[in-house]
Amino acid sequence: TMTDSAAQRLQLLGLVAGTFVRDFNNQLQAIIGYGKLALEGTPAKHGSQGYLSRILRAAGRAREANANLLDFLQSDQEGRRVTDFGDLCTRAGELVGGSLPVNLRIETRIEGADLWVDGRPNQLCQMVVLLLINACRSVMPAGGSVRMKVALVQPSTEGKASATGSAGERIECRIHGVCH
Repeated sequence: TMTDSAAQRLQLLGLVAGTFVRDFNNQLQAIIGYGKLALEGTPAKHGSQGYLSRILRAAGRAREANANLLDFLQSDQEGRRVTDFGDLCTRAGELVGGSLPVNLRIETRIEGADLWVDGRPNQLCQMVVLLLINACRSVMPAGGSVRMKVALVQPSTEGKASATGSAGERIECRIHGVCH
């Protein structure tokens, strides 16, 4: 059987892979877009047209492979549902924290209860994990801590109430690195 630590690392790997695939797709879109512009701006029968065409074909194949990988990663994802965002952030912190070197730690502070959001839990967790990883990079290699605070932020007194509740009420998640 798989240990909890191994399962957490596998889940973290899947979240990071999904983030990488989306980011790589954005880079491919830029390569394809600029490649098309360069090809259109190149005079007919110019020597670079063949190279540009090959670049565009290779980028197109990479985009197809990337799309297949993204489909695979998303095939297991849940639909939208109401989720406890405080619990989700705590679990994301535990996932990332379990794979950090000893000179780094994650401090999670959840203020209040009933931090419910409507969304796709895997995508929300992926977003929090990515923010935590980026904050960890900011304190590496010196070491330190990454602090995550999640709280319900009440609307200002200038906000107008709506039929569905108080205007401006939201959940705020603040993540920042502190070097030692």
